[in-house]
Amino acid sequence: MSDYRGITVSGGTVTFGSSSSGDFSSTNPSVVAEDYGYYDAGTSTFKFYSGEIYGRTDATNKYPTIIRSGMSMNINISDGYKRAYLDSGVAKVGTKLYSSLQTALSSASSGSTIELIDNVSEGGVTVPSGKTFTLNTSSYTITLGSETLENNGTLTLSGSGTITGTSSVITNNGTLTVSSSSIKIKGTGNGSAIVNQKKLTVSGGTITSTGKAIYDNKTANTETYIKGGTISNTSTSSMKNISVNIQGSGSKLVISGGTISGNYRCIHIGSGATLTMTGGGVNVTATNLGTSDPTIIAIRIVGGTANITRASITASKGSTTYAPRGMAVESSGTLTFGANGDSTTPVIVSDAYGINISSSTVNMYGGTVKGKTRALSAKPNTGSYTYTTGTSGEYKTATVK
Repeated sequence: MSDYRGITVSGGTVTFGSSSSGDFSSTNPSVVAEDYGYYDAGTSTFKFYSGEIYGRTDATNKYPTIIRSGMSMNINISDGYKRAYLDSGVAKVGTKLYSSLQTALSSASSGSTIELIDNVSEGGVTVPSGKTFTLNTSSYTITLGSETLENNGTLTLSGSGTITGTSSVITNNGTLTVSSSSIKIKGTGNGSAIVNQKKLTVSGGTITSTGKAIYDNKTANTETYIKGGTISNTSTSSMKNISVNIQGSGSKLVISGGTISGNYRCIHIGSGATLTMTGGGVNVTATNLGTSDPTIIAIRIVGGTANITRASITASKGSTTYAPRGMAVESSGTLTFGANGDSTTPVIVSDAYGINISSSTVNMYGGTVKGKTRALSAKPNTGSYTYTTGTSGEYKTATVK
């Protein structure tokens, strides 16, 4: 079909369209061909400044050498032809511009850093399986509406921009790393900021949602590592929203830094899931949720397992009359608290109960627990501690000897 190419060159320079700032057109000049619209059989210089190129086989066999400043070449399919045209870009890889974030993720080579150069508003964005990218949000905003950014590959988020949506903002089916200290992931609906169904690492940034901030969707064997950043549920009215919710059998949450906060429950560990905490803080501050006592809990273990060796955990009733708990261990859950007789960490301070124990196993090897109502609702299964009582309004303290 070589006789049906629009333009065939093997050397020299081809200038397509005018480079003058006032002469841009997305449709003029125009080439339509049954094979390639533009075919370079050698090493020609192709300057694409304006117009469109159609080809049934492909619009062009090589990316242009030079493109009009501030624009990118895009390909779409129209009536069986592939059309190459110019458009302004929202993202770039090196000097190559892309008109949409999805085009960049689909077309850029694995291993690339994709940098936003403008705000993005797209219905849904997918990182293909097998691809690895760093997405530098710069200072721009990705608005997803009710759709999601779905990661099926390996994605690192950096920059100081914002990713926002009204449903689940990011759905992770691969490996996702939130690396920047200033990036923001914000859910404004009932979905989650991040639904993690494989491996998530949070080293910084701010992750908030009026639904759940991080949720494993009850998926088995997920991994969530929190090393830094701020994670919170920002709802002021719902009793169903939890900042970090891990319920999948075999799933694990590992916290070594950062701060997790909320107004109802900050961390929930379900049956078969595990929590390991060697640092960081968990702070629940109650707000009026329209009921007499909604059981405000900073960390709740329901049939799961927790090992906490270093942490700061607080539970405040705020301006309410609620009776918050620093921790609750329920339904055959297991908690190992502290290590090596070190009473300085972890520390729980609660306006009501420090640790509420119900039909579960609690081993206390270190740390200090304070609760104005009671430090411990029951005696731990293992551990030697001193227990002090105070007058009304003072903390009752359990400290490992």
